Amino acid sequence: VQFREKDEATKNLLAALVHTQTHAAWRAERAVAEILKGDCKSAIGIYAEPADETLVLTGHVMLPNGQEAVHATQRGSFEEAYAIGQK
Repeated sequence: VQFREKDEATKNLLAALVHTQTHAAWRAERAVAEILKGDCKSAIGIYAEPADETLVLTGHVMLPNGQEAVHATQRGSFEEAYAIGQK
């Protein structure tokens, strides 16, 4: 659900719908895409998932020719999700 950034009434109304772990995963994945300047044509795979009390972020980036790839995994708390994605 999207809403205007300064619309506090809607933000408060929707707060009960926020799932903290899912939101943290989205933030981490989004941070990676932003850092890499990825778009729909980029060969980037990003997946974040909760593991106990930790967020695990896995990323795969391939060259356009598909001959080289880089894989990385980061772990951290849900609170530092965006920072995990920026590493």
